[in-house]
Amino acid sequence: MKLTKKLLKEYRGKAIEAGACSRAIEVIDLVLAGKMTLKQFKGLEEFPMWCLWYAKRVIRGPWPEAEDIIRTDPWFAYNYARNALKLNSEDDGAWVGTEPTSTTSASTTK
Repeated sequence: MKLTKKLLKEYRGKAIEAGACSRAIEVIDLVLAGKMTLKQFKGLEEFPMWCLWYAKRVIRGPWPEAEDIIRTDPWFAYNYARNALKLNSEDDGAWVGTEPTSTTSASTTK
């Protein structure tokens, strides 16, 4: 994930609008003030959880740039796939927006 202070400032505003926790905003403010590096920020235990929250609550969908971070934890990865990617459990398990799979086998099609 390529994260810059400029992007972080943008993400901060959107996160506040979506009701982000005060801890996340405080930490972002530390980075923006130069009291914490971006590397330290990305190394925080909460970082994958915050990325998942941002994908679900702000983007309201997939956030490919953060997927490497989110999948560092099995629970966050599952939650991301189930919610942010909107796993379509009503049909064949395909993600919403993907082509449906055929229920007819290749051998029976003409």
